[in-house]
Amino acid sequence: METLNKKNRELFNHAVGVLNEEAPITLRGLLYRIVSAGLLPDTTATSYNRLKRLMGWGREVGKIPMSMIVDNLRETVKPSSWTGLSATGELRCTL
Repeated sequence: METLNKKNRELFNHAVGVLNEEAPITLRGLLYRIVSAGLLPDTTATSYNRLKRLMGWGREVGKIPMSMIVDNLRETVKPSSWTGLSATGELRCTL
């Protein structure tokens, strides 16, 4: 997707406007706003995938920062940060 055709350019520009107002936002949330504006017909997988490809292109060419679209379903990987065994809340056994 080197350059955008007229329909995709209109969709992309509207999506960027929504992102500028509401970021960070999920791709699904962005889809609902786009459908509400009448730029996509529905929230089916076809419309979702079209928007996903378009937003991916925008990220690749540097027009959309990665932080504007979030994914709240992914698990956060965080190492344990206990200060010691007693901080874990586990019972300590003594002999």
